[in-house]
Amino acid sequence: MANKDQTDTNRMEKIVSLCKRKGFIFQSAEIYGGLNGCWDYGSLGAEVKRNLKDLWWRKNVQERDDILGLDGSILTHQAVLTASGHVGGFSDPMCDCLLTKARLRADQIEPQSGIAYHFTGASHEESGWSVDRDYSVLLNQPNQDENNARKTAREFYAQFLTDKQIPAKKLTLLGESTSEEKEVTHYNPENGSLLTEPRDFELMFKTQMGASADENDPNATAYLRPETAQSIFVQYKNVVDFRNDLWNCADWKSVSQRNQPPKLHLPLARIRANGN
Repeated sequence: MANKDQTDTNRMEKIVSLCKRKGFIFQSAEIYGGLNGCWDYGSLGAEVKRNLKDLWWRKNVQERDDILGLDGSILTHQAVLTASGHVGGFSDPMCDCLLTKARLRADQIEPQSGIAYHFTGASHEESGWSVDRDYSVLLNQPNQDENNARKTAREFYAQFLTDKQIPAKKLTLLGESTSEEKEVTHYNPENGSLLTEPRDFELMFKTQMGASADENDPNATAYLRPETAQSIFVQYKNVVDFRNDLWNCADWKSVSQRNQPPKLHLPLARIRANGN
């Protein structure tokens, strides 16, 4: 998987722009603001995709004697994912930055130590505006001082201003206090802002099957397959019964679907491509 920290964002933007102009890909539902992480293939893109899939299928399936093909259903029975441990366990603990709204994996935040500045709210005397809301900022760098914390806090409270013409620097911070924090993980490493409490982020797309399916009926629950290889394991016995001399099982042509924020433009979208 590509490392997002080593990705040239400007170059990627140029590539995507070129692909759009030449009719390879378009962002899904672009005229309605776009659907993040989802792409539609244009006339040239559809041809390239089909050619790549045909080449992959010919080289990995048709030209080999020890491999059979399998094209699995996108919908997966709940019992399959319960047995594999996905149901009830396939989620990430996520938290949001209260300042930038960036979403972070709670289990990937490195512990930090420093001085935390706490505030109970902010006000603007001239307009009579005020807000009561607890917020704190962690200073974990030696070149930072209390002014950095106050600036970040003012930017946070400015989000609640009814008059957006009032600059953040004009706000008066309320209830300032400090505390020494050691090895804490509830602050954003990028800006020191307080994070929300971690919560489980479901990585599977859940749906109900049947014309009169009830949301409370567990037998009507299905999922869009989260693992590309899932069908190989479920259909292994049927494949072996069909070719009892086959022990390497099968290559497959299918997609997996995960409810994950995309990290790159097209190489890693919400709908994952073929596996082998």
